[in-house]
Amino acid sequence: MASKLLRLMLKKDLFEEVSGDLYEQFIFTLEANNSKKAKLNYWYQVLHYMRPFALRKSKSKHSNHTIMLRSYLLIAFRNLTKHRFHNSLNILSLAIGFSACLAIYLFIEDEKSFDQHSKKDNLYRLCEVQSFPGTKVQ
Repeated sequence: MASKLLRLMLKKDLFEEVSGDLYEQFIFTLEANNSKKAKLNYWYQVLHYMRPFALRKSKSKHSNHTIMLRSYLLIAFRNLTKHRFHNSLNILSLAIGFSACLAIYLFIEDEKSFDQHSKKDNLYRLCEVQSFPGTKVQ
């Protein structure tokens, strides 16, 4: 695990030399002491070797994607403030459309779940029966 960390953090040309030296130190400590102390010493040496000159250079913080995204957001904000009435009308109609779709979905789900009970064989729906003149209701 420590060698993986070392491989990720160090420059490629330094990794072989440093890992070899640290492994020799680990073997020497392992012969002199127990394995737990040797492993702790190895981790200490790996973490201690993380110095600025040996670390890989990180990629640029400002990639082209972040600059473009910032530009797009800035243009969108400027257009929103420039055409306030038109944009507020569009946003309001979008919100009304979403809420109508949500209300229809909830109504349909409620109607579909009406007869979905564990004892649905014992449920009965009472309806009014309209009688027409000249007919008998049974």
